[in-house]
Amino acid sequence: MTEKSIASLASAVSGRWWLFVILWCLALCVISAQKIDGSSIKGDATQNLILAKGIYEHGEFSLGGGLTSFREPVPPLLVATYLQLFADRHSPMDLESMHYGAHTRFVKLSNLFWVFWGLLGSWLLFFEVSQRRWLSLAAPLLSAPFFFTNPLIVNSLYTELQAGTLMIWCSYLLIRAAQQPRAWRLLLTGVFLGLLCLTKALFLPVSLLVIAAVMLTQWPERSGSDWRAWKPMSRVGLYIGLGLAVTVLPWIGRNHAQMQSTEISAGRSGYILLKRAMIDQITDDEFKAGFYLFGPQPYKQLVAGTGLDVKADEAVKREGRLARLNGARSDFIVDDTRALYAGHPEQVISFYRKAAAVHVQLTRLFEQAHDAHPTLAADKVMQKVALQQFADHPWRHLKVSLLMFWRGFWCLSPGTPLPLVSDAHLRTTLIVGLNAAAGLALLFVFFKALLQRQTPLFFMTALPALLMLVYTLVSQNLPRFFAPAVPFMMLSLFWLLAPSLCPRASRR
Repeated sequence: MTEKSIASLASAVSGRWWLFVILWCLALCVISAQKIDGSSIKGDATQNLILAKGIYEHGEFSLGGGLTSFREPVPPLLVATYLQLFADRHSPMDLESMHYGAHTRFVKLSNLFWVFWGLLGSWLLFFEVSQRRWLSLAAPLLSAPFFFTNPLIVNSLYTELQAGTLMIWCSYLLIRAAQQPRAWRLLLTGVFLGLLCLTKALFLPVSLLVIAAVMLTQWPERSGSDWRAWKPMSRVGLYIGLGLAVTVLPWIGRNHAQMQSTEISAGRSGYILLKRAMIDQITDDEFKAGFYLFGPQPYKQLVAGTGLDVKADEAVKREGRLARLNGARSDFIVDDTRALYAGHPEQVISFYRKAAAVHVQLTRLFEQAHDAHPTLAADKVMQKVALQQFADHPWRHLKVSLLMFWRGFWCLSPGTPLPLVSDAHLRTTLIVGLNAAAGLALLFVFFKALLQRQTPLFFMTALPALLMLVYTLVSQNLPRFFAPAVPFMMLSLFWLLAPSLCPRASRR
């Protein structure tokens, strides 16, 4: 960092300016709180609620059937801490009242912790890459509508909000660590990467990649036989790795001691991988039609009447060409569900329920063999089978990855309210256009920074870009999975537009 930029940073973090930024973020938090209601907690988020309740009441990370590592610990631990601090002990809460009753909204208001720090972090991150403090005030505002004040994100206990906030802070710390690699900053960066891994386990291999990237920023200008020239580079890796290790290893040690597992989150990865391996088996016709099934409404209107068009009932009928790719309601969902619980995958049509049926089938086999952890054993077998299929058919896997990327790419909710836009069709078109522009902006800035070795921009975009890559390669990639990248998409688009809005913003 130059003396000029250091002076600018010192000015930006002055007490008065900090107060203004905090009030700005708190105002957006108020808007976010208004998006949180008492509607029931749905889907996988229910498991995070049960885990939080177990920690709060009994100090146990359990889903009710003994200790588990089925979910990552940070999100439910934060909810449990929130309940410990703010719950009324004289008004006991049972699972029903927390799940879909009088206390549901109170529980979900714990998300405001992540909202505030995410908004503050987005300002800090954009200021770090732009050095324009007034322009950086737009960063929280741009991130808010589609993420920090979006009901789909804040009105739930899914983990995308937590992941997005931690990604923002990790990106900021990575930039600072690369520019000023002091020991405490490197350790703190490692700790935050560890917290991110304990929120989304997929970030463990990603963290190793970004640590290597930070080390490369310290590559000696004259690399020779003198080991001292390599000391700064190895020092960076050592300190960040130490911070990561002291954060993650205690949890992995707990899992190994209790369940003989060395994974951060055990019991789901095999199901996720096998489901993706099954999706890889789609035909060319299903592949082509999948772009329609997973595409936004403007795309469907664009291809109407062409060979890419798909009839409305193709996904819901048993004989429909998209039946295997449909994990939602259908004419065959009752039969699929019955076969799932019976453990008969050969009778299931949908890939999503077929993978679950395989898990049920294998779990029962391991139960009959009196395995100590039958569900984990079944999951490990599914992992091995899926990874072997990826290795046996790499080109097929990469081909289907294009479809999965397409599916996850459209992650902005088309129902998000837009100021002065009341027409639903126009709103959808504008949001889809913004989604395309912001998503492409993120990828463009990432590759531009990589090729031109622009350290701040690279670390601003590395984590979301790698998140998109990993989800594309190993999962069914629901649009929700890309949601943590949304703030970075908006910041990247704003970065590209900033020179025209404020020419001095591009001087760095």
